[in-house]
Amino acid sequence: DLCFACNDKQPDVVIKKSCIGDSCSPCHCRPTWCSSCLARVFMTAQRNNRPTIWMDGTAACPTCRATFCANDVLLITDE
Repeated sequence: DLCFACNDKQPDVVIKKSCIGDSCSPCHCRPTWCSSCLARVFMTAQRNNRPTIWMDGTAACPTCRATFCANDVLLITDE
């Protein structure tokens, strides 16, 4: 399968709640996004006038709408 958004790269990230905060929620979606496209989704959800705090922000999973932060995005590794 290729990335759902760009249809060019293999999915290489998964959203899995890894943070300690309460603002994020579990995402049970299978990996369907490449890191570049998911990064765009995350950046688009941040406030344009505050780029210095983007990494503290959250976004919604494009598939199930679960809230995630940068700490919840994990690279898929070959085992």
